[in-house]
Amino acid sequence: MKVSTSGLRQDSPAKPLLLGLFSYQGITDAAGAASGLTLVCGDLANEPSYRGHLVKLLSGAAAGQTRHIDSHVAGTTTLIVNEPFTDNAGAVVPVVATTLFVILSLYTDEGVPLYGGTTTAAGQLDGKTMVDTGLAVPFTVDDEPIGHTVRITNSTTASLIGQERQIYAYDFGTSVLYFDTAFTAQVPITTTYEVLRDRPEGGGGSPGPSPEPTVEEVDWKLADKDIFDVAEATADTLRWSSEYQLGAADGVADINTTTPSALYVQVLAALALAACQYGTRRLYPSYARKFFTLTDADITVTNEDVNPVWAGLAASGGVAWDANNYIAIYKRQSNTVEQICVESNIAAAGAAIQVILATTQDAVAFKIERQDTIWRCYYSLVQAPRHYWILAAEIEDATNAMTDRTSIYLTAYNPEDAVGQEIECDFHLWEYYETLGNLGDILQKLQGSVIAQGTFTTSSLTVPADTGRAEGNQFFKGCILMPIGGAIAYQPRPIRAFT
Repeated sequence: MKVSTSGLRQDSPAKPLLLGLFSYQGITDAAGAASGLTLVCGDLANEPSYRGHLVKLLSGAAAGQTRHIDSHVAGTTTLIVNEPFTDNAGAVVPVVATTLFVILSLYTDEGVPLYGGTTTAAGQLDGKTMVDTGLAVPFTVDDEPIGHTVRITNSTTASLIGQERQIYAYDFGTSVLYFDTAFTAQVPITTTYEVLRDRPEGGGGSPGPSPEPTVEEVDWKLADKDIFDVAEATADTLRWSSEYQLGAADGVADINTTTPSALYVQVLAALALAACQYGTRRLYPSYARKFFTLTDADITVTNEDVNPVWAGLAASGGVAWDANNYIAIYKRQSNTVEQICVESNIAAAGAAIQVILATTQDAVAFKIERQDTIWRCYYSLVQAPRHYWILAAEIEDATNAMTDRTSIYLTAYNPEDAVGQEIECDFHLWEYYETLGNLGDILQKLQGSVIAQGTFTTSSLTVPADTGRAEGNQFFKGCILMPIGGAIAYQPRPIRAFT
């Protein structure tokens, strides 16, 4: 209802003052959310939007408290405030029915949203994503909404109403918002929300992940990397070897030739139809039992057929492709499905394929991690530099059938159902990381211990120097020198002399 001035003389000087101070007064006719963040009054449906104003409670457990109205859609009955109402003990209380309140005429633009929308599909089960194809209109590049905050204003899952989460990543291609801290439940379809302006502390920007990294994560060291910016017409280099993992024809690969700054892999079904897997193998196998490798992949499929083509990242036991011992994560596509899958065959147990996610996203990223006999596969629908890794599968190699020497592949597969069926993939980035945990493994095998550590001050292939050392001549003679960073990490060498 409008502000009442009954009881005042018509010529009272207080009348215009009162009318100027308050925009609305009313009585709630239903209980608000248990979160203490909402107020419900049916008569508000007849009012314009009061977003940006202040609401003050005049009765109930939180009488006297004032809150900023962060959301009120014109013609609707619910106000959402910036923080919960509380009682005299500081406990959060809902605004119950029959609560008297007034909306003050004071106004600020704090909390006025950049955008308001409705989800067009359900988010992930873990509550860390929200999907709305309408996001492509206000936010036209991946970085644009990062650092701002999403507030849910209405949802079929009532507990989500009023919850706020900071945006960690946004993928324009799939219209997906990613949140570092999950909502308390999956965000369902038809959920209405607002993207708030500068609500995070400091406002906007790129916050990055908030959880503290584990000790192991801190210890990961970049040991190898390729951004594929040096042209090679056949993708055969000192680093990579292009080769068939299955079949003997129809595969093509090049570096920085077909696609700038990319390793291009293609398998095109020709007249002699025969299934083919083709790609590039890292020439230096990994001898580490703790590592991870990742890549960004842009996948294009032409003339898809009954059986799916795919492209992605794989690891195989040994120095050549072993069809009885491998792990792969890839995006596959047929004329009926588009999916991210994990495939493995350990100790010749037979190929097992796990369907992880149905997605039409063609610009993806994959990661394979090894922790001794445990292998984990991850995917990200956001490419570098804002990877948002989601665990796809964990596989145990109980007998170490993959061995202590594994090879890494950037590869594509075509079942060749018909002539013209084609899979192409541009790998734009590849990285390989090891952890200091490998040093402990090596020392254990050597039955050694660390007696000193430092940083070289002079580079050399044979006589590196650390001028900060104070030990006497030949103190380290006969010991093992173990680099733990850079391109030569974990390559032990005996020390022949020390001066």
